[in-house]
Amino acid sequence: MMRLYFLDAVRLILPYDKAVFYLFTEEENGSITLKEPVFKNLSTEAVKEYERLINSDVMGRRVMNLRRTTEYRSSDLIQPVQSAAGDFFTKNNIFWYSGIVMADKDILLGEVIFYRSRDKNDFSDTDLEILNILKDHFTLRLSREKDKCLTVGRVNPLTALGLTERECEITELIMRKFSIEEISDKLVISPYTTKKHINHIYCKLHVKNRLQLLDVVRNCKITN
Repeated sequence: MMRLYFLDAVRLILPYDKAVFYLFTEEENGSITLKEPVFKNLSTEAVKEYERLINSDVMGRRVMNLRRTTEYRSSDLIQPVQSAAGDFFTKNNIFWYSGIVMADKDILLGEVIFYRSRDKNDFSDTDLEILNILKDHFTLRLSREKDKCLTVGRVNPLTALGLTERECEITELIMRKFSIEEISDKLVISPYTTKKHINHIYCKLHVKNRLQLLDVVRNCKITN
């Protein structure tokens, strides 16, 4: 599993005592479900307790509410520690924590958190710089995995128009108002290749611009 490998690998350059890596599912009422956790040196009960604290607004929501990929550390968060959160830290021998909240287009994807006990040093500026370097890479990985899960078992109606799987993927991103640069970054291809795919899409669908493309795609999805 990619996330478990990450926790093992990052420990070589960013020492920690405990760690957990969650995926997010956000409900319509605003509550956040933490799913498929992978963790190091934490009990299952501790992981479940953290989820309860997140959904009760006791801790962690300030960074999440930014809805963008962000690295953070607890000593930089100017907020009172409520008793429930304090109990969680005490029971699990946690004093310092740092991590990354990952989001794509305002959609929360996941969070990785690293913990240290009181007898260890706080996470340093160098530690934060390491997280800053890693954050965009793992946001991209989580975003691609989520998109892949959404398309498993689903036949894309755009294939009926003669588009390849890659062209369907790019068309879907255009529908989400991604720019050429954003599409290139997400699919890890060059802008030149992205433009080439878009030209092929336009030719196959007999359109000249994005607005015409959106009309064709909407009609296709309504028909199907």
